[in-house]
Amino acid sequence: MSDKKIKKVVSSFEDETGFLCVDIIFLVNGKFSFQSYRRDPEDNSGWFPTEGQSPMQYATEHEAIQKARMKYPWMVV
Repeated sequence: MSDKKIKKVVSSFEDETGFLCVDIIFLVNGKFSFQSYRRDPEDNSGWFPTEGQSPMQYATEHEAIQKARMKYPWMVV
């Protein structure tokens, strides 16, 4: 099984509308990554990934957050 398959969300950031989210993920190999999601106001099904998990892995949660903020400038930490 790939390291990307076993993961734990360690922090999550929503935009001010509550319809976009980025999760910071702790991987089983001890590194971090991130993934973005959206939810639609007319659909109560929950969150849907907008892109795949970042292919990059980072040594710290802080580094993953900073890289995610570069891609998603709406993130407020």
